[in-house]
Formats: sequence, C-alpha cells, structure tokens
Amino acid sequence: MRRFSLLFLVLLGLLAACSEPLPVRETLTVGGDASAPVTLPPGKSAYFEVTIGTDPVRLDVWPTANPETADLDLVVYNEDRVPIAVADSHNYLHAPYESRLEPLGISLTPFWSVNLLPNTGTVYVEVKNQHPTASVTVQAEAVARGGPLPWSCDAPRVFDADTLGALLYLGQVDCYTYTGASGASLTLVHNGPLDVRFKVISGGDETFLERGEEYTGLEPGDLVMVYTYRNRQIGVEAGFCDTLPGCADGLTTGEYLLDLN
Repeated sequence: MRRFSLLFLVLLGLLAACSEPLPVRETLTVGGDASAPVTLPPGKSAYFEVTIGTDPVRLDVWPTANPETADLDLVVYNEDRVPIAVADSHNYLHAPYESRLEPLGISLTPFWSVNLLPNTGTVYVEVKNQHPTASVTVQAEAVARGGPLPWSCDAPRVFDADTLGALLYLGQVDCYTYTGASGASLTLVHNGPLDVRFKVISGGDETFLERGEEYTGLEPGDLVMVYTYRNRQIGVEAGFCDTLPGCADGLTTGEYLLDLN
C-alpha cells in the first residue's frame, strides 16, 4: 500500500507539472509590429508566442540600448513546451544543449535570431537576460525570411559548377547531384562559425570530409551531402545568409561554397 501511495503522489506531481499555465506572454504576428519594449532585471525572462504558417520565419530579439554589453539567450519551445532551438550568440543558432557552445569568431550584430521552417506551428519564445548585474530592455519581432529552403535528398539540387548554398535551419542536410565532367575535384568552403562538413556517395562508396578537404574523382551522378556536425550529431547548428537570392540577414555565417576544380 505504501508503495502504491508513493507512486500515486509521483504521478500527481507529474500531472501538476504538465498542467502548469504558460507564463504571461505577448503574441507576435509574422510581418507585424515589433513587441512593446520590456525591461528585464538580471536573470529574468520575457515570453512571446508566434505561429509559423506556410512561410519560413526569422525571430529577432534585440536590446534597445547598449548592445555591446547585452547578454541575452533566446530559447524557442514547441507546443509541448520542449526546447527546439537556442540563440546565445549573435552569429548562429543551435539545438538545445546542457552547456553552451562557445561562439567562434564573434562580430557584434544588434540582434539574436532563430530561423524556423514553414508549418512549424505555434512556438513559445523565452528571452532571458544573462547579464549578472545590469538590466536590459528588449524587443522582439517575427519576419518572413527569404533565402533557400533545404535541398532534400529526395529531390537533390543539380550542380556542375561552383555553387553557393546556406545552412539556415536546424536539422538541415542539403543534397546535390553532380552533372559535370568526369574526374572533377570538389572542396567545401565555409568561413563562418559552423562545423560544416560534406559527404560524397559514389558508386556505393561513402567519403566523409571536413571543410577545406578536397575530394578527387567526382563523377556524374555522384551525390553530395552538406550539413553541420557537432557533438557527434548532424544538423545541430545553423547560421544566416546575405548574398544568396532572397537573403537579407546582414550575416553570412550559414553560407558555404561547393568549389569545383
């Protein structure tokens, strides 16, 4: 009986946790006005809600003053309140980890952002002030983002010359089919903070390479896959684009080049 009572109490606790109300939050409309300014003391959070429909969306958060000293975390949760994306760097977003990734090559921009694929549904956004002593006033906005969507392996992009792409979404793997001359050499070029890698599948053989490494003997019909790789996981970080058609992020941290020779 005692064991049953303990189990019952544990189940009640779990149900109570699951039924906790969502924090007070402001609703953002994609393409609408920015949120009202909200001031966050050290360690405190503000919350927003936005629904992602048929267009991809970029969520932006920025301090209204002193961006050089602001230290924010942006965390996106799905409808089940499970975290699905984090931005604790100005330069890129990543999957939730127990510890932060160390940003590489930071150059200050006035916003923290997360990209979300079409039809993600309703998400909840937490913005937390990580500064230990200073308050910060922030605003948030949701905009329909431009730039390429992932190139699925079910419908790879055809290429026979140098080709620019971008990894913009968590879980993204871009697939290409080579249609150029036999015996080409291929190098993946990326100058941003992501750990971008590529794989060539040729005649049933798979070759894994890091950026800057050269693959020789590329043949027509070979499949090339491009993705990020960190902590033994594929697609756990993504960046932004500014030079591809439709891109206007002000950052090129997600862009890469398939360089043929």
